[in-house]
Amino acid sequence: MKTEYNYIPQKDDERFWIIKDIHNGKGFGVYTQKALDLGHIVGDTHYILDNMAIAITELGKFHNHSEKPNCVATIGMHIIELIALNNIKVGEELTVNYQDYEMILNIEKPNNWKKSE
Repeated sequence: MKTEYNYIPQKDDERFWIIKDIHNGKGFGVYTQKALDLGHIVGDTHYILDNMAIAITELGKFHNHSEKPNCVATIGMHIIELIALNNIKVGEELTVNYQDYEMILNIEKPNNWKKSE
């Protein structure tokens, strides 16, 4: 069985977020350039097959973990999407709790993360 993925990166004029390092010690992050409403789909982070990630997007590579995230990673049939958990202001970093990826085996988790039992 062959599965095809037609990932086409967003064009610069379509992208509403930016990857930057604000020199706060956390490295690079993803920051919104427009206000986002609750439930807004930010974009795809990973492409998956069963419980394994087979590809990562820019968004997936650069978003950071937070214990109080403003986005949630939702796992679909073949993709993981980032969706706004609340209204997000221009300039805010887009974060997710890496526990959202609990079922995906090969996605980075924070060093102190332990699988819930």
